[in-house]
Amino acid sequence: VASTLSSVIVFLPLVFGDPADPMSALLSPLGLTFAIVLLCSLGISQTLVPLLMPVVLRPGVSHVRATPVLDRVGAAYQWLIRRTLRWRRTALVVSLGLAASAAYPAMTLNYNLSELEPKPDELEIGLQFVGSPGFKEIGGHIEVIERALLAQKDALGIAHVSCRYSDFWGRCSAHPVTRAESEADVEAFKEKVGKALPEQAGIRYLLGEDNQRMWRGNGDRREVEIAIKGEDMGVLMELGEAAAEHLRRTMTRGEAEHPEPGAYDAVIGPYDEGSRELHVRLDTASLRRYGLRADDVARLIQTAFQGLPLGQVRAPDGEIELRLSADGGPQAGGEDGPNLEALRDLKIPVTTANGPGEVAVGSLATFERTRSPYFVQRVDRETQVKVKVRFFVPDPQKNRKAVDEAMASFAFPAGYSSGDWVRWSRRGSSQSDTLINLCLCLLLVYAVMASLFESFLQPLAILMTCLLGCLGAPWAMWWTSTTVDTTAMVGLFILIGIVVNNGIMLIDRAIQIRATGVPRDEALAIAGRDRLRPILMTAGTTILGLVPMLVHHPTLAGVYYHAIALVIAGGLLTSTVVTLVFLPATYSLLEDIARATVAGWRRFGR
Repeated sequence: VASTLSSVIVFLPLVFGDPADPMSALLSPLGLTFAIVLLCSLGISQTLVPLLMPVVLRPGVSHVRATPVLDRVGAAYQWLIRRTLRWRRTALVVSLGLAASAAYPAMTLNYNLSELEPKPDELEIGLQFVGSPGFKEIGGHIEVIERALLAQKDALGIAHVSCRYSDFWGRCSAHPVTRAESEADVEAFKEKVGKALPEQAGIRYLLGEDNQRMWRGNGDRREVEIAIKGEDMGVLMELGEAAAEHLRRTMTRGEAEHPEPGAYDAVIGPYDEGSRELHVRLDTASLRRYGLRADDVARLIQTAFQGLPLGQVRAPDGEIELRLSADGGPQAGGEDGPNLEALRDLKIPVTTANGPGEVAVGSLATFERTRSPYFVQRVDRETQVKVKVRFFVPDPQKNRKAVDEAMASFAFPAGYSSGDWVRWSRRGSSQSDTLINLCLCLLLVYAVMASLFESFLQPLAILMTCLLGCLGAPWAMWWTSTTVDTTAMVGLFILIGIVVNNGIMLIDRAIQIRATGVPRDEALAIAGRDRLRPILMTAGTTILGLVPMLVHHPTLAGVYYHAIALVIAGGLLTSTVVTLVFLPATYSLLEDIARATVAGWRRFGR
């Protein structure tokens, strides 16, 4: 009963989560399903199974079989328990050291606890441009990509390539011949396509990155984004450009052919991704002399560049849109519309003392080529501009440390600073909700065990030892280079409810033996021998049942959920070993500490 309830209780925070939260809406049915199945299983094991046992087992016939291998293992385990009870402090230090080893993979793992997102079957290829090219220029780049990929489609395993583009942006999708069955297959296909993409001046390829997902959170582990914060927009832009130049001077520039850890590929300032603009600054005195207004010049320039829509006419090959412009003929370079020289010579009709006439725009204004920032945001009434550093090696922690060390020597004026670039997302709230649910799970599991054992000490020993033994979960995620996402956290919730079962079986049996008058240490040794087989069977069957998920890497609605199996299998494997070896020593040590504390308080009370 205690084992089942401890497993059921971990799903309560998931079942009663915030319905408005998309993650809670997804996990609530899952938690409810697990809870109902476990409760039904408990009911069947306590009712139907005892009723069927007399039918299956014939009375008067011994069903005990000799198991020499398990008997020897049980005897060896009993000897090991006696040794750990003799050196309890050493055993506790060793268990803490093993648990501390999980800090390394935990710090190097990639975390993405935002909303679950389906993984597309195709590989997205985004084009990042310098400046603001038009659709004709982007179309030329797209054709180069298509020729390069389709020429090697059989070697790359590409079924077809689809592209779409317009002014300022372009994207392609490489559709594989066979569907990827794991994240490893996705990464392999991504690497092959990345090597086949041709180099083009002024273009950077972003592989496997979706625009909407990147808007909510940066999924590129090679990029570090920092925010330059302050009030005055002009000062911020100058500081952003100065910070980008400072990073270029301070940090080590790497080479794509020989990438090195800590070497950057590019530093992108606030203007580098922005659009190119032409500012027309009108002279007020000249306008007044000719009796013109600023909107008169603006309308003429707008007509020259954009034209005026005149509707559509029907032609044999479809509808044709008519547009009136000041000079719509092709210019040098193949672009439509006037160039800068033609803009200077645009004539505006005016009325002077000598009668009607014309005046050139160039005599009324000055022209300035400039750039606009790609993105500016305000957080809590504070303006921020972005500076981005792209590295060759995907190591978020080390890359961030390198950027922070370089920015430490950059001097900001009063009222301005730098910090993390925070995108609009639910990620922060999702992480905090996950942490709260995790703490609730631990508290509820402890409360259930404390009420069933009628003790505060025994559940503490079980919970502490079993959780410290879950070090295999982060190591399994690190070894397979799997991202810690929402599915992995679901596996962690399940793991918490499972790992305590081994400790409950062991300590519960020891309590029963101690009730017959057997000393504590001997009772722990006997309980270990008696419970070794069911503990190994439970852990072994659970891990073997997860093998298909570990091997096949299945998906549900485009989401890989093999991380659940990785967390459960890795954590259960190490937790079983740690529980069997170190739980008896931890239990006896905590009991002695509690007795010594009570005795001390009694002496103090006298």
